[in-house]
Amino acid sequence: MIEKQIINKLLTNQQSLLIASQFHPDIFEDSIVGRSYDAVPPISHRILMWDPVCKIRRVSESEIAYAAKIYNETVVWMDERNGNADIYMARIPEACCGDPDHPYPVGDLNKDCLVDLLDLAIFALHWLEDNRPNRVVTTIYQFQPDPNALTTSGGIHGGGCGTFSVEGCFQLNVDSNAGTASFKQVNATISDEIHFFDYDGEHITDSLGALFNMTKLFSTNINDTEIEFVFEKNVPSFPLADVSMKVTFLDDTDHTVRLVGSFCEPVYDGFCYHLDAVAVAASDEN
Repeated sequence: MIEKQIINKLLTNQQSLLIASQFHPDIFEDSIVGRSYDAVPPISHRILMWDPVCKIRRVSESEIAYAAKIYNETVVWMDERNGNADIYMARIPEACCGDPDHPYPVGDLNKDCLVDLLDLAIFALHWLEDNRPNRVVTTIYQFQPDPNALTTSGGIHGGGCGTFSVEGCFQLNVDSNAGTASFKQVNATISDEIHFFDYDGEHITDSLGALFNMTKLFSTNINDTEIEFVFEKNVPSFPLADVSMKVTFLDDTDHTVRLVGSFCEPVYDGFCYHLDAVAVAASDEN
């Protein structure tokens, strides 16, 4: 039901129907009738009707009509078309496109009850527009002391074996709309410097992000419980050179995650690296 106190706002939004309060509009359920006023000569007063589906429709044929009332499907008003104040009555105007008996067809984008090339043109014009709320969740995680291990193996005669710890934090971005995830920033250090081989030679680093190329990791393989990252180094003869990283959410609030990652150097006597560590959201760190 339309409340009388909001009628002026409703009508103002309907292209200046001009049924102002001084013209005494009448309301029945979701329909409004009243007298419009056109000050452009010749001055005219018509009975118009508005409803949420059919919008504005003219009820009276006369230009001298006023005092409209509506009940059920009947509109009554005073009319001076013959020089006297006579009472006129009419049924609510015929059905219109979009009413309960004539709903808009699926695909009718311009609401004319016809699906045609104009609808297709509107569809094409707005193809791939996305008004969904931003669902990129950014969380900073802090590595915890246990479990927390970066192990190395390989090298000549196993000389690359070692176990290290990791401390610091990383920023994880998850876009649930696009189904993607990435590491935005990684400020995590290894407890000792580590030798590793990359495309341009041998390096020494204590940066976990540099060792695992974490800011280059990008995932389209995400679900409610885990995210799988892969950074392909394009060494067909040695697929273990690709960096793999899995982030597993350990609770329903996503506040605790476990990182498990690994890769091997694509050389004969190269090292292999394996990470297994737990981190909590920075605001939840104990």
